[in-house]
This record gives sequence, C-alpha cells and structure tokens, in this order.
Amino acid sequence: KVAENAINLANDSCNTISEVFEVIILPDVSPPTSNGDVLFNCTINQGVLSVSVPAGFTVNWYDAPTNGVELASNTTTYFTTNETGSFYAEAVNSNTGCKSQIRTAVSISREDPNEPISSGDVLFNCEDNQAILLVSVPAGTTVNWYDSPTGGTLLQANSVSYNTTSQTGTFYAEAEVINTGCVSIIRTPVSVSLEFPDAPNSNGDMQFDCFNNEALLSV
Repeated sequence: KVAENAINLANDSCNTISEVFEVIILPDVSPPTSNGDVLFNCTINQGVLSVSVPAGFTVNWYDAPTNGVELASNTTTYFTTNETGSFYAEAVNSNTGCKSQIRTAVSISREDPNEPISSGDVLFNCEDNQAILLVSVPAGTTVNWYDSPTGGTLLQANSVSYNTTSQTGTFYAEAEVINTGCVSIIRTPVSVSLEFPDAPNSNGDMQFDCFNNEALLSV
C-alpha cells in the first residue's frame, strides 16, 4: 500500500509541456523559361541573353549548370556578355530567397560567314576607263571591298560589285552578315589586268602613186 501511494504521488508531480509549431512548406521554384539562343553581335561586340520569370522573381546567371561562378545576380532577366558559349539562369523568389533547383541553359554563338564567291578576274575596259569586279554571297549577307587581304583601306561597303579606275591590281571582297555585322575570316581576291593588243603587221612599204597623187597603206 505504501509503495502504491508513492507511485501515485510521483505521477501527480509530473508536468506535461506541449507547444505548437507551424511548419510552412514552400513550393519548389520553377527554373526560368529561355527566350531562345542568340547570335553574337559583332557590331557592338556583345550578345544579350534573356529568360522569363513570374512577377516577384529575379535571376542569377552562372557559367555552369551547377555550382560554378556567379556572373550576375538579381537581374531583371537580361544578361549581356562579350563571350560566346552557354550560360545558366537561376530563378530566385524575391520574398523567400528560395532558388530554383535547376538552372536554364541559354547559348550564344558567333556566325562568321563564308568568303564571297568570285565571278572571275576581269580585264580593264579602256573605253569606259573602268573595271567592274563582281562576287556573290548568300541572302542576308553583304560585301565590303578592301585593298589588301587583311586590314587595309575600306574601298566600298555594302555592295557585291566594285567599280575601279585602276588599270591593274588585286582587290579583296569580305562577306558581312547584315544582322550581326560578323565578317568572313578570309577575303576573296579579284584581279584587274590590262590587255594590250599586238601591233599590226605591215604589208610592206608602198610607192607613192603620182598619177593618183596618193599612196595606199595597209596592214
């Protein structure tokens, strides 16, 4: 009986403590939506990548699909670079700081056109005092003409033909993509030459005709 009373006394002395915890399960953050791969713009020497995210989200850009180096943070979906390759966009919830587990890949590539196709070397036209050089390129491409295979002086831009008054020489055609300004690595040479005809062959000296008061010369 004494033992039973001791047990009851011990139970009456025990305290029960409880507390309510609120657990909020946040939804997964979806990765950004790519607005498409882009071409490098040689005119401004850069490319602009973009993605789309819902309102209330920002974007971090990386050089790798996981880990890697953070290239830009808290952007409004655009990223500008002067390099080519693949870049990776991560969505960030501005309210919670939660990030998408998957990064979206967006690529930028450079499109250098093939060199123009020559229509052939030409002869200088002495009557018109000019020579017309001509090359061909695909649609969406134009041609710039130079006086040397690299560097040199720009003689004419944005034309598949070039008129020169130089009687002889070699000129160089460079292809350029109209939308991006990227040019062909190689310039196509087109040469101008001057062709002199052979001198006439004489049919011999002639005697003066005193009766007709003339001499008929022929070659």
